[in-house]
Amino acid sequence: MKFNELLRRKYGSWKEIEKEIEKLPTTKERGDVFEEFVFAYFNLNKTLYQISEIYMEKDIPLKYRKKYSLEKKDCGVDGLIILRNGSATAYQVKFRKNREKPSYAELSKFWAEARKINHHLTIA
Repeated sequence: MKFNELLRRKYGSWKEIEKEIEKLPTTKERGDVFEEFVFAYFNLNKTLYQISEIYMEKDIPLKYRKKYSLEKKDCGVDGLIILRNGSATAYQVKFRKNREKPSYAELSKFWAEARKINHHLTIA
């Protein structure tokens, strides 16, 4: 996977990264970079979170799309984590300037799409 250039720099804290993401010109760009950050974070911490497999939305294998009734295009689930115990976690990523909370309407698509998955995680 090729990560955004912003994520290739060295930072001393989350606040520094957050400020750089906030500078990106569009909501889509900010969201995409935050999704990459979350994916990288979980990959770097697989042992801590007992992860056996992790996928960004576009890379979720067909077998999991069928098993969990996930749409073929992004309808809310931004990624899927398969834990070592076999259970699955769907995650949704929302980046907002000034740490605004995502609305119920924004998250409802995620909850609906992930209804057949064991665990749900919202990262904002």
